[in-house]
Amino acid sequence: MEFSLWLKDEHIFAAVVGVASHLCFYKHGEHHMEAPILLWLHLAAFVGLFYCKVLYSDAPRGATDTVSIFSSYLFALFMSIAIYRRYFHRLRNFPGPAMASVSKLWHTAQCYNGQNHLLLDNLHKQYGDFVRTGPTEITVFTPEVKWAVDGPLNKCTKAVWYDILLPLTALNTNRSKAEHDQRRRVWDQAITVKKLVEYECRIRDHALLLEKHIASTAGQPINITEWFYFLAFDVMGDFAFSKSFDMLENKQWHYAVVLLRRALGLLGPFSSVPWLAQVAFSLPVIPIIRDWNRMLSWCADRMAEQIQAIVRCELKNENISSWLLRHSFKKNSMANDKLMLKGDSVALIVAGSDTVASTMINLFYRLALHPEHAVRIREELDSIPSIQDSQTLKSLSHLNGAINEVLRLHPSVPTGGYRESPPEGVEVAGTWIPGNTTIVAPRYTLGRLEKIYERPEEFVPERWYSRPQMVKDRSAFNPFSMGRYACVGKNLALAEIRFVTALLVTRYEIAFAPGEDGTRVWKEMKDQFTAVPGKLDLVFSPIVS
Repeated sequence: MEFSLWLKDEHIFAAVVGVASHLCFYKHGEHHMEAPILLWLHLAAFVGLFYCKVLYSDAPRGATDTVSIFSSYLFALFMSIAIYRRYFHRLRNFPGPAMASVSKLWHTAQCYNGQNHLLLDNLHKQYGDFVRTGPTEITVFTPEVKWAVDGPLNKCTKAVWYDILLPLTALNTNRSKAEHDQRRRVWDQAITVKKLVEYECRIRDHALLLEKHIASTAGQPINITEWFYFLAFDVMGDFAFSKSFDMLENKQWHYAVVLLRRALGLLGPFSSVPWLAQVAFSLPVIPIIRDWNRMLSWCADRMAEQIQAIVRCELKNENISSWLLRHSFKKNSMANDKLMLKGDSVALIVAGSDTVASTMINLFYRLALHPEHAVRIREELDSIPSIQDSQTLKSLSHLNGAINEVLRLHPSVPTGGYRESPPEGVEVAGTWIPGNTTIVAPRYTLGRLEKIYERPEEFVPERWYSRPQMVKDRSAFNPFSMGRYACVGKNLALAEIRFVTALLVTRYEIAFAPGEDGTRVWKEMKDQFTAVPGKLDLVFSPIVS
């Protein structure tokens, strides 16, 4: 009887500890970066309790008691969290799936296939413009949201998702506004208009190599998805390290890019739960984490080569990394931090390659689906002296209208760009969002809203120049973000997309390969922060002059 009462008291004590842990610790502040430590502490507590129990009873009974007591603790902890988040949390009045308000693990389970953009689009149709998609997360489907979180004088900051590279940091993952702004000034000088001219020459060299391969196919089907990735990564390797991946030349994937693409697969289902990603990163035995770490080591080696080339005065071609390094040594600024430089190298490769490749894949899918637009672009190009004049390409209405339509319908970052509201909260389209709330503004759905665009599901490049009435709110179109977090490589990316499109459209008729209808591009697309389109087989038939 005494033992049963003592055992009962232990269960009550464990439950009290569980509730107290939530109310006094987990409820306050950010703990995602502490997740691996907390996991190991709980395992240590379990093992310690088991050891103590075994000392005072036999092993089987000790194991049973340990599991029972620890279960009481976990049950009380999770019930306290669930009840608070569901019925007492500051976001309790926002609509959304009941389980989403309790845990982001619900979100991970729902987008296990990596198609978060479709999940959020369906939630919008079901619940409206403001949907609670997590315990402290609101997804907003109104055109005003981008101005509220990124517009002038906004007080929002980057949300916890951007800690995913820690201890590495990069320009686009730095959550400190002061540090970001300082680093951004360095980057802006690395991609000036003057430097852009030099980079454009290098783009043309890689694009011509792609065209040479296409010419060798003699009108046979080609997996253009693969080849546009080859091009984008080769270009960015050149820009970042003056060292192309040579995938176009070798006609195969570079091992570092393979590692990167495998590792980025982690961002599909797990990026919605930052603490779970941190737990995964703490377990290097997982194959995908090994790939990630090997890719980081490869980037670190490239940075080390840049440093040695600068020290020995052996650098032949200026590149973005070398410029950042020179500035770091010259100014002795925070950029001298190796973790920042290593993080920047990862950001260069990912942000500068995946986004460009996905846009070109979707653009050529649309040109094959709507060949009349390829004809109109070709007519524009035939009217100019040379397609190598980037400023002239920038002025071509239908070419740039088609690119804008692709960026609207197939954004390269479908749902990413998470922001956190300031402590005092923020108003979006007349709705007050409390402080310290993660705000999601999914470009995929925003680009297809009828309140912003007429015939939103249709591909109409003219809406961007000759039929402006088809865009009801132009301020809602921000494919490269805006404000302090606007994409630093926007002009470089657009220059690459324009020239590659001009080169191929002037030389080839573009059509789907036999048996291809292009639907795999969007049906199999993965949302891994950046968009990863499905396979697209095209036939490029030379135009006879």
